[in-house]
Amino acid sequence: MKEPSQNINYNILLIDCYPNQTTFPLNISTIKSYINNKTIFFAKCFDFGIKIKKHLNFTKEQELKLSTIEEIVNKLRNKNLEYTNLEKKHIHIINSILKKIDLEKYNNIGFSIMSTKTLGYSILISRIIKNKYPTKNIIFGGSMFNYNNKILTNSEIDFLVQGEGFTTVENILNHINKISLKHNSKNNKIYYKQNNKITELKQKINENISESIPIPDFDDYDKNDYSELTIPMRFIEGCGFNCSFCSDHNKKIKTQKLETVIEQIKYLKKKYNPKAFIFYNNNNVIVKNKKYFLKFALLLLKNNLRINYYMQDNPSGYDELTFKILKKTGCKLIFFGFENINDEILHAMKKPHKAQEALNIINKCHQYNIKTLMFYMTGFINETDEMFQKTKNFITTNNWNKNNQIEIFLFGIRPGSDAFDNYEKYGITKIKVEKTFFNIPITYNYNTKNKDWNEIKKTNENNYNELLKLYHNKKFKYMN
Repeated sequence: MKEPSQNINYNILLIDCYPNQTTFPLNISTIKSYINNKTIFFAKCFDFGIKIKKHLNFTKEQELKLSTIEEIVNKLRNKNLEYTNLEKKHIHIINSILKKIDLEKYNNIGFSIMSTKTLGYSILISRIIKNKYPTKNIIFGGSMFNYNNKILTNSEIDFLVQGEGFTTVENILNHINKISLKHNSKNNKIYYKQNNKITELKQKINENISESIPIPDFDDYDKNDYSELTIPMRFIEGCGFNCSFCSDHNKKIKTQKLETVIEQIKYLKKKYNPKAFIFYNNNNVIVKNKKYFLKFALLLLKNNLRINYYMQDNPSGYDELTFKILKKTGCKLIFFGFENINDEILHAMKKPHKAQEALNIINKCHQYNIKTLMFYMTGFINETDEMFQKTKNFITTNNWNKNNQIEIFLFGIRPGSDAFDNYEKYGITKIKVEKTFFNIPITYNYNTKNKDWNEIKKTNENNYNELLKLYHNKKFKYMN
């Protein structure tokens, strides 16, 4: 096992603040594996999210609002100690968790951030660390920064990663230690502050580099912290789709060698005995990588690997043989990017399926005792009253139960998506920032040719709340 270097500039602590009670953090575990196996540096992971969730037994009303997190950070920046009791409790618990980490060994602290809530906690923790250790390098990365580097205007953050974190994090450590940078993809960028200006760290570009997906290293986590543990894995990266609402358009699909994946599953099954594995393969398993999946399934059977697994996919491209193989190899749940019951909206979203095809696949899953969770988006651009009524009827008449569930999202326009970058072809006349969080835009408003933002926002929020009410009136527990 690799040990921390005596030179603390060679060491990085990777932190995830997402409070997932059942699953190890995947992204930082994969970066750790790359750093420890392919570089001269040392990485260790810490799941701050599970520790916070374990200690903060608050009701929903007692949880910190985003505005409250900003207030606490500003007080910490200004050394203003007039905190509320709730703020004091959060700071005390964060400090007590930090004491369990030997921060003296790490001059570099990296955060993987996927949501506004984890962004808030990451900045709060960074400020507490900076107040005690002002020279430590704080590194932020995550998909929410891929089209905006303004997070570096916050004094807590020294470096920003855009794109994949493997070679990119290594190059940050190379830069800090005055070592030559490695070649990287043009999509993987590094920003830092120089003379109070945001500057891009120039890397050598080579698009022909083909690195396999590192096997995640979960050794830093305590299995007892997690209830009904599921082990996350990703052995397909990239996405061949171009959904108009999505800002993740890494078209280059990379796959892990399946014999390596099988050996990893054997090892993790023996070590952790999880309730299930969960395969995060970017919704492109069957329709884009069917032969690869079938080979994977055959290897599971050949190695007599009796596991339960969940996976995410797009609801298209399935046939009878696929369902039989899914059932035989232990698939228990599929997360489907269903998105909408209206074919007009699916077409505008650039989804590869039609509604009836998706429903047929979902119903077939249930015949094979495979549970489904469909992601559904309402409020997409130019959604009409008639389209919403169709959605409402779908929510009302469907037999929602523990085998057939839905998670409803309200559409928000995102930088990097086709709807944002080419907004005019969607009937949008202008877009502007509506709300920021630590200088990062988190919501945008827009006008269309037919409606202004106030009318769009009021209609969408009312419709969204109506759908939630209809759905929750079914009175069963989500993800039972």
